[in-house]
Amino acid sequence: DARPGPEGLTVFYITMSVGGAAGGLFNAILAPSIFDGLYEGPVTVAAAIALLALLARPAGRGGPIRASLIFGAFAAAIVLVRPGDTLFRDRSFFGTHSVIERGSLRYYTNGTTIHGAQRQSDLGSARPDPLFYYHEDGPMAGPIAAAAADARIGIVGLGVGSLACYRKPGQDWHFYEIDPMVDRVARDPALFTFMSACAGDAPTHLGDARIVLRDQSAQRFDVLVIDAFSSDAVPVHLMTAEALRLYVDRLAPDGLLLFHISNRYYDLARPLGRIAAAEGLHARLRLVDRAASDDPGHSGALVAALSASEAGLAPLDGVPGWRPLDDDGGPVWTDDFANLLSVLK
Repeated sequence: DARPGPEGLTVFYITMSVGGAAGGLFNAILAPSIFDGLYEGPVTVAAAIALLALLARPAGRGGPIRASLIFGAFAAAIVLVRPGDTLFRDRSFFGTHSVIERGSLRYYTNGTTIHGAQRQSDLGSARPDPLFYYHEDGPMAGPIAAAAADARIGIVGLGVGSLACYRKPGQDWHFYEIDPMVDRVARDPALFTFMSACAGDAPTHLGDARIVLRDQSAQRFDVLVIDAFSSDAVPVHLMTAEALRLYVDRLAPDGLLLFHISNRYYDLARPLGRIAAAEGLHARLRLVDRAASDDPGHSGALVAALSASEAGLAPLDGVPGWRPLDDDGGPVWTDDFANLLSVLK
């Protein structure tokens, strides 16, 4: 029986407290500095097995068995943390980052979400083709490509910088990204070349986009893209009534606000339609299905377009697939109230 007696309880609880604090320190500070992936789990399990084996009281032939347990635990940990066949792997406060190659494509993944891709054959191209959600036949490309030659364009959510290659000479582009590592990956021409080929001189404003935009009171965009909702963790604070008021305030007269709301789990068109109706905005929605193309570099996408004026939606006129974004009558999301569970698919 390993349970301590009454005289040992003080030491027991002190040990538990110190162990918990040490574990928190390791997971929150040391592990992100030491590892380039989420390896602290298997390492901790291996260490626990090894400690159990060391503290066990072997009888008879228990010694070799204990040695085998220790060796097996650490061998398993080495296999689990061994880098795979990747071009880049690292981690930040916001999760793990990997660049991998499969077939003809190079992918950038953040956790379980693919944030962009590029054809390997395009790596030396002067103007690589945007892929996945951003391909030229998708709902994101058209409104951006239709912007005037002197337009000011804002992109919230950098990814690999795919949209950069819709930039025209004379346009003023600004990117907003919360994770510095995303910017590092997107701007490294050894990994992806959208930014270096098409918008290398465009600034990336690092930080929470809502806070950064709030402080840029002089900004007035002709097109502002909010592209931060495709991952498993949805930044709800970027889709509230207060957030939309800020975005509209950062638009030029007849400016266009584009929300990329493709998501595996949530129907984000519903809360966006409610806010648009409550704020008196003109709004449309377009879905392009994955089945519409057999190109492996194309994916389906759901995009909402909003403007304070009907004229702001003029670039969508005559383009098939755009339909009104309706209000389903549900509660409007605000900074004080938002319910992701209510919009589960």
